[in-house]
Amino acid sequence: MPTEQIVTPEKTYTRRVHLCQSITGPLRNWKPKDWKNALRWINKGDGSKYASADELKGAFLAELAKGHEVVPIGDCDNFDYKKGCQGHDIETTPPADESAKK
Repeated sequence: MPTEQIVTPEKTYTRRVHLCQSITGPLRNWKPKDWKNALRWINKGDGSKYASADELKGAFLAELAKGHEVVPIGDCDNFDYKKGCQGHDIETTPPADESAKK
């Protein structure tokens, strides 16, 4: 999960962003062997596996029919199906000010 550190005068945050998968990219570019290989790493929303490459491709077509452009990889509670994960700010402890110790 990519992270970025955000520092403000009041607080320091780490912003984590979940990855997402394009829907149209695979539909345009994947060959049958790519769909078959994807069965190893793409799961249904409930965590179960797709039974076949055709079932997986059908799921991508169903997402496209809903107007979705991307789908989340993993759980994300701040997800936009057009843009992907919108980020998760996690407050972190700022580094100690060295001048305050003297």
